[in-house]
Amino acid sequence: MLALDPNERFATSVATDEKAKFWFRYMTGRQYRNALAWDRSRRDADTFDPDTVDALYRQLRVTLMGWDGLPVEYDPDRLEDVTTPGEAWELFYKSLQAGRLSVPEKNGSGSESDANSAPSVPDADPGSAPIQ
Repeated sequence: MLALDPNERFATSVATDEKAKFWFRYMTGRQYRNALAWDRSRRDADTFDPDTVDALYRQLRVTLMGWDGLPVEYDPDRLEDVTTPGEAWELFYKSLQAGRLSVPEKNGSGSESDANSAPSVPDADPGSAPIQ
């Protein structure tokens, strides 16, 4: 079980520094559902404020296990000191994306950083847009 094995993890990076690797555990179903619910509630909110940013970093710390390639030793409480808010959002969505992997998908590529290569949002079907 990916989510229960403490040795199962994946690395991902941010577009601004692909040499730095952030290591995450795979989410359990409950963690994934909670992250999706938080993201939906955040999108439905009228404002974007410091509480939202704090909650974003709390969400990342749920499964963050470490990092490599940064001049700062790993400390989950320092995540805000080593990433911009934009990079944190990128890591959040990549961790959600990796959470959807099945065992064959995870094992199929031979790479621990599969979450880095797949698109974050499926392409829209141009025929499904409403006619104005």
